[in-house]
Amino acid sequence: SRVQFLVIAFARTLDWHGFGNVCLLLTQPEMKKLRGKLGPVALFDEVSAVGYYELDLSIPEQRFVGQELIHLAIDEPGENFVETQYNGIDLSVPMPWSKLLPSKGLITLYYCRASSTIQSTRKHGCLRGSLDYPWSTGGLVPDDHKSNYTVWFWKDVYCSGWGQPPGAEWCKGYRLRRIKQKMLIIAETAEEVFSLLDSDGGGELERTELAAGLFRLGIWLHPKELTTLFSVLDSDGGGTIELHEFQDFWDNNGERPKGWRPNTRSLTA
Repeated sequence: SRVQFLVIAFARTLDWHGFGNVCLLLTQPEMKKLRGKLGPVALFDEVSAVGYYELDLSIPEQRFVGQELIHLAIDEPGENFVETQYNGIDLSVPMPWSKLLPSKGLITLYYCRASSTIQSTRKHGCLRGSLDYPWSTGGLVPDDHKSNYTVWFWKDVYCSGWGQPPGAEWCKGYRLRRIKQKMLIIAETAEEVFSLLDSDGGGELERTELAAGLFRLGIWLHPKELTTLFSVLDSDGGGTIELHEFQDFWDNNGERPKGWRPNTRSLTA
């Protein structure tokens, strides 16, 4: 399986600051298995920290990752924690959390970085550079530890050579991709999912019908996520979603486009 391949490859990885981007190719169930085998701390890379996080604070290893993210956010400029939620409720991280996170609860967030921060951490291993920093040699990250590999669904917001997208523009597309991955657990095609959501068989989905259908299928979305999804699905602004609009969403958040070739070198030795 892909999970087993990555478990084996992990110990041989040279460009392990790019390893996280490879993990983005996994489905949500696959990623859960990989975390179970390697552990969240081993997979966390503060040099390439940009990404989406869903952390169960009752698990010490996941709580450690959350604490490290807070430390990074304090040190790095700009708005780093985007759409942060604690147990499904919007949250501005309290100052006491900088010293100690709660020992229970679920926190979700998008960790974002300014372009200057990405450049600095990619070069030095941290924001300002340090001769003693563990990810650097003589204050610089070795070239073998940083490829240009990125995933195709970041292609419109990716800056060549950085490995991570700057700012927060990437969050919307990533959110839509996560929603589709949740749907793929239920069914394999857009038509199948649409049929399951269309409870009255009318051939159209209203906003309330979409929300109720997703909840019925075990897919809970935050109101902001539902608003984003509906605005994308209702491409003609008609107030309802038809199958062809749902199919467009499915296709635009699908597999790698033909001809997409990342500029990269070997990840493993």
